[in-house]
Amino acid sequence: MNKTFLAFVVTLLLSVLASAQPIKVLFVGNSFTYEPGDVSNPALPENFKAIALALQADVQVDAIVKGGQTMKRHFDEGEVAKKLQSTKYDYVILQAQSIEPLELPKCFPDNGGPIGRSEFVEYAKKLITLIQNSGATPVVFAHWTYKKDHSWLQASFPCLKFASNEVHAGKNWYGADLIEYQNLLNEGFTLATEGSASVILSKVGNQWQALMGSELGNVPDAALYQEDNFHPTTVGSFFSAMVLARDILSIDLNPLTKHPADVTEAQFQTMKRVLSVP
Repeated sequence: MNKTFLAFVVTLLLSVLASAQPIKVLFVGNSFTYEPGDVSNPALPENFKAIALALQADVQVDAIVKGGQTMKRHFDEGEVAKKLQSTKYDYVILQAQSIEPLELPKCFPDNGGPIGRSEFVEYAKKLITLIQNSGATPVVFAHWTYKKDHSWLQASFPCLKFASNEVHAGKNWYGADLIEYQNLLNEGFTLATEGSASVILSKVGNQWQALMGSELGNVPDAALYQEDNFHPTTVGSFFSAMVLARDILSIDLNPLTKHPADVTEAQFQTMKRVLSVP
């Protein structure tokens, strides 16, 4: 056999074998990733996998999730670094603690809460560098706001406003309304991606807002949030997985026909319509 032809055949076979390998995705986060499941059976990765497989994308998922976990804790504990050394992932999804991408009143860390944006950006960047050095593509999961009924958005909340001696004196920690709140979250997520060209920023929270206010068929906030006013329901988790699948895998969601029993057919069709808008 001609050596040149043999080399071509070998290269072709290797290419076919490589393309047949599953896409490996690691989820790094906290309860926003595992609710309404648990740490041993996280909902978001399983929804993501189910959507991908239904659309003929061979995906394997893995997760490092702990309740309340911040980017700093994930970095300091070292489990992410060990995973990246032991397994070759294609994508690693970073999901932050719910309000750490924001600039926060000092009242929060003084009472055991997150420091806020400065720490978030520092450690998100460190994790992004680890991921890139491993050969994987980092994905920043830009999550949703708290629901308007959350106790921390009410006048009675002790840490509602910045103190008189702080930069944003007198302002609410979340801004003027939920739209500004989402924009402030996105600012923090965007800062974490600066200087890293390969990072995918998936604005899941923006899509939640679009879904709840869509003229294509409104899905109320009560369908997306659990009764605690910040964790996702099955509907919220499944929709978040749809956004991530679209943004990461660049797949058309319109052929998707299966959805969890808790998601109504009307909600499902509205989700697809919202996500098909450029």
